[in-house]
Parts: sequence; C-alpha cells; structure tokens
Amino acid sequence: MPNSSALSSHSKTKNGNPIVSIVTVVLNGEFVLEETILSVIKQTYRNIEYIVIDGNSSDRTVDIIKNYSYFIHHWISKDDNGIYDAMNVGASMATGQLIGFLNAGDYLFPNAISELTDSFKKNNFDYSLGPVIIEDENASFERVYNPLQNKNIDSNLLSSMPSAHMSIYMKRSFFNELDGFDLNFKLSSDYDLIIRAISISDKKWYFSNPVGVFKTGGASGSFKTHIENYYVYKKHYVPFLTRFLKLFFSLFRASLVKITPKKIAKFFRSFLDFK
Repeated sequence: MPNSSALSSHSKTKNGNPIVSIVTVVLNGEFVLEETILSVIKQTYRNIEYIVIDGNSSDRTVDIIKNYSYFIHHWISKDDNGIYDAMNVGASMATGQLIGFLNAGDYLFPNAISELTDSFKKNNFDYSLGPVIIEDENASFERVYNPLQNKNIDSNLLSSMPSAHMSIYMKRSFFNELDGFDLNFKLSSDYDLIIRAISISDKKWYFSNPVGVFKTGGASGSFKTHIENYYVYKKHYVPFLTRFLKLFFSLFRASLVKITPKKIAKFFRSFLDFK
C-alpha cells in the first residue's frame, strides 16, 4: 500500500540548501531496516527527502515502515522486478537536487549528508564517490573499503566498483540523463551506472571520510556478481578495445619507420595514459 506522508521535521526548501533524496530498497528486512531508517533521521543535515521501496515483504517490514512514516516522504509496498527496478521506482518519486541509495541494513554516519551538501554548494559536482566501512552481518569484523586510495579511477574501473554504491550521490538530473539503472543487469547495474557516469562527466567529488557502514552478506560479493561484472566490463570496454586495435594497426600499416617493441610500449603507455 502506498503512503505519501511527508517527512514533517524536514523542510523541502530551507535557506537555499539543496534537497537530498535518499532511497532505501528493502525486502523482508525486519531485523535490519530500523537501523537504516534511524541513520537517515539522525543526519545533522535536515533538508532530506526520504523514500522507502518495499518489495511486498512477508515479515514485519511494513510495520516498521509505518512506525517511522512521520519521517518518510513516500513509501510503497509492492512486487518489483528486482533491486534495480525498485531503485528506479524510488528515483522516479524523488524531487531532490541530489539522489542517493541506502539499502536496508546499511547505515550512514550522522555528518555524511552535511559533508556532501557543503561540498556540492561549492563545487556543483555531478556525482560523488568515497570510502565506507565494510562490516559482516555479525559485526565480527570491519575494514575501510576505499578502492580509490592511491589509485587512478579509470584503471580501477577495469577491475571493480570504484566506490561502494552508498557513497555515490548524483544530481538527480544527471541520474535521469543516464536513464537510471540498466535492468538488463540484476546484480551489477550500479557498476554499470558509475562507468556510464564517469564516461561522460569528470565533475566528481570524493568524500574525505567514510560515509557509513556497508553490511556484507548480500549478493554483492557473490560468484554470480563477479560473472555479471564481466558482462558489464564487456559492454563498455570491448568496443573501446576494438577501436583501439583498429587504430593501432592502421598506424602500424601507415608507419614509414621501423616499429620496435620500445615504440609499441611507448604507444600503449601514451594511449592508456599510464604513469
């Protein structure tokens, strides 16, 4: 059932501060959802629009959503076609200038959105990236996940997500320009989305501190996800490699000087911008 009750304690327009839409997707998350909701409520930044999309849960998830409906702008509970379909539905309900996704079980640190908006007002970026704390389901270990640390973002894209999805916030207009999540991917559409974002815009910003805690144990680290990551990689990089090889061999045929291994290595370095 839908509910359109506003997040009454949060103004949609306040002193020129941007609205940040946060979308939480959940299915049978009665044991983890409350912590996620509370982390949004406890943000020091108040101009937040909160949207919860439930996939027709059979447990107490909807009861928990109703308990916090005062703080939720919009929520629905209905069947969907997977997590990314639910995310796209949530995005279609958003009105904020910025949009991000916080899945059930994950939670934000209190100053995360404040840091985001302070920088956005200064830099007007298209999207953000940043570190998170990874914690297992039983909280028996945690570590900082920061794949961009001391790495070039483009080279890191070849192997994995450059940033956990919970630290990726985009201008909503930019997200719409990208047509949201590609539903052809069931497990790695966030990887596909950030590759598309980086391919058309370099207006990015990095959180200096972890934005929150990302809980392991879902599908994100599964073997199937790694297989689908390959198909995401293939979608974006095989055309690039094809163009690259065509260019290389056309230069090879047209060259009037002897091609040496040293010159080939130099060509590869310059083309791929290796340091």
